[in-house]
Amino acid sequence: MSNILIVDDEAVVIRAIQKGVNWDALGIENIYTAKNSRSARELLEQHPVDVMLCDIEMPGGSGLELVRLVHDEMPQVVVLLLTGHADFEYAREAVSLGVYEYLLKPVVYRQLQEKIAGALELSLERKKDMDIKKAWKDNQESLMADFLRELLKNTTVYTKEQMHRRAMSYHLEFEPEAMFLAVYIKVRPMEAGGGGREAMEEFLTYVRRLFTLEGKNVYLMNPWEEAVVALFRIGVEDTFPEEELRERAASLTQLAYTYGHYIVSCYISEIFGLQEMNLMLNKLHEKSENNVMYDRKVFLVSRLNTQARKPEPVDLDTQKWIGFLESGQFEPLIQSIDFTLHHIVIAGEMDKERLTQVYSVFMQMVFYYMKTHDYPVYSVFQVEELSGWQARAVKSVEDFRRFVRYVADGLDSFRKNGQMADSLVGRAKVYIDAHLSEDITRESIAAHVALSENYLSKIFKKETGFSISDYVLMRRMSRAKTLLIETARPVGEIALETGYSNSAYFIKMFKREVGKTPNEYRKEMRI
Repeated sequence: MSNILIVDDEAVVIRAIQKGVNWDALGIENIYTAKNSRSARELLEQHPVDVMLCDIEMPGGSGLELVRLVHDEMPQVVVLLLTGHADFEYAREAVSLGVYEYLLKPVVYRQLQEKIAGALELSLERKKDMDIKKAWKDNQESLMADFLRELLKNTTVYTKEQMHRRAMSYHLEFEPEAMFLAVYIKVRPMEAGGGGREAMEEFLTYVRRLFTLEGKNVYLMNPWEEAVVALFRIGVEDTFPEEELRERAASLTQLAYTYGHYIVSCYISEIFGLQEMNLMLNKLHEKSENNVMYDRKVFLVSRLNTQARKPEPVDLDTQKWIGFLESGQFEPLIQSIDFTLHHIVIAGEMDKERLTQVYSVFMQMVFYYMKTHDYPVYSVFQVEELSGWQARAVKSVEDFRRFVRYVADGLDSFRKNGQMADSLVGRAKVYIDAHLSEDITRESIAAHVALSENYLSKIFKKETGFSISDYVLMRRMSRAKTLLIETARPVGEIALETGYSNSAYFIKMFKREVGKTPNEYRKEMRI
C-alpha cells in the first residue's frame, strides 16, 4: 500500500480530487492533505509519502520551493505539479527539479488517476534503486573494513600497482594514483564496561555527520575494538580542507567527553598515496597505542620515522608498596604509586610498554599479597568487573590510576570485613564460602553460629540485604564464573565444586542467573 500528499490552498480542489479518483484501485492507503508549504513539510517529515500532488501558487511559499526541498532531501517522493497557469518558466523549472508531470487545472480525473499510477510505479523503482545503492555502500564499507584489517600490522613496502591489485582483490576501485588522508579515532568509554553497541552506533552516526566534508568521499569504519577510522579519498587535483578537519576533530574530542561519555583522541595523517596506506595506518595505530599520557587531544602524525629511544626499565619501590599493603595503609600506597607515575611522565619516558611494566609489577605484588593472606580473588572482587578494569588499566595513565584505586578499595574492604568475621553474620558468610561444595542449609549455618534459624535469617537479611538462600546462590554462581574463566575443568566438575550433584540442574540454574549456559559464558569471557 502507498501514501499520497495533496497540497493545495483551495479546500474545494482537495475535496474534488479526493472524491474524483479511485484510490482503492491505485492501492493508496493514506491520503494526506495540506493547504500550504509549511504544513506539507511537517507531514513529509512525519509520514512516509510516495507521491506528492502539489499546486504551484500558494500563500506562504511557492509550490516550487516545496518541490525543491523534496528533490534535495526526499528523492523517493515522485512529484506531480497541478496549476491553473500554463507558464513556460514554471514548466522549465519543474523539469529541472525532476517533476514527473505538469498538469493544468481543471484536470480530468481519469487522466489524473493514470498519472498517479505512473508516479507510483516510478516511486517503487526509486525505492528499489535507493535500496540497491544503500546495500552497495554498506558492502563497500564492509569490504573496506576487511581490507584495513589485512593492512594493519602489515609493514610490507608496496608499489602503487601492487597495492592497487590488493585493493581490487577486495573489489575496491582505487586508482593507482589515488591520494588519501586518514583519521584514526581512539574511543574509550569513561567507565569500565560502559558504552554498548547501541551507544557506539549512535556515536558512529555522529562521527560520520561531523566528518562529512563537502565534495569529499569519506569511508567510516570500525574495524578494530575501541578504534574508528575515517578514510578520505582525495582526487589528484583536489585541495583538501585540512584545517577544517582538524577543527572538527578537536570538536569531537570535547563533545564526545561532554555529551557522549566517551574519551576520544584523534590522530590525523598526512596526505599519502595508495601504496603507503598500510604503513600510514600502522603508524597511526602505533601512535595511538603508545599514547598513554594525553586524552582528548588531536595529533598530527608524520610519515617520517621519529621513533624515540627505548627507555630503561623503571626502578619501582615495591618493598615500600608491600609494606603499605601489609600494614593496611592503602591511601599511602595509592599516593606512592601516583608519585612514581608522575615522575615517569615528567621525565618523558611513559609509553604503553612502560605502563604495562608498572601494571605487571603491581599485579604480581597484589596477587602475592592475596595468596599469602588467603584472600580468594572471587571473594574480594567481582570477576567480570575486575576483568573490565584490567583491560582498561594499560590504556592510559589515568585509567591505571583508577585501577589502583579500585584494587586498593577492594582489598581494604575485604580486610575490614575479615576483621569483622567474628561477628555472627560474618561468621555465617565465612562458613558459606568454606562449604560451597556441600549441601548448605539454614540449619547447618545456624548450628555453626549457635543461633536459631529464624533469628539468623532475620539479622542476615538486615545486614547483607540478601536472604540466606539467595546469598548462597550468589556465592555459588560467583565461584562457578571464576572456575569457568580461570580453569579448563569440565562443567560437571565445576557443578560438584559449587554444590550441585546434578550438572543438568546446575546448567539450568546458571543460565537462569547469568543469561547464558556455562559453556557460552566461558567462550564469551575468553575471547
